[in-house]
Amino acid sequence: MNTKTDTPRHIVMTSQARMPGNCWGRYGNVAVVRLDPGFEGSPKMISTHARGVAEVTHHYGAHNIGSTERCAFKRTLKKAGEYAAELNHQS
Repeated sequence: MNTKTDTPRHIVMTSQARMPGNCWGRYGNVAVVRLDPGFEGSPKMISTHARGVAEVTHHYGAHNIGSTERCAFKRTLKKAGEYAAELNHQS
């Protein structure tokens, strides 16, 4: 693992969450995933079965997507970005 493309990369991924009919509003999943060394592009889903994903490091679950920066989804997205940056800095 000497080249820059061979070092593990962690990225933040989001997807739309499926919720029961009694939940109003939109919900989204947030996760930090580690990509396979040398993988270019972005994976299509939050899963270890997706091409390029080595591991789902942390899945934060479904959060309400609100209209302000204070909504649960945006706060979780910010926290996940900080965590991914920390993991990338360690490698």
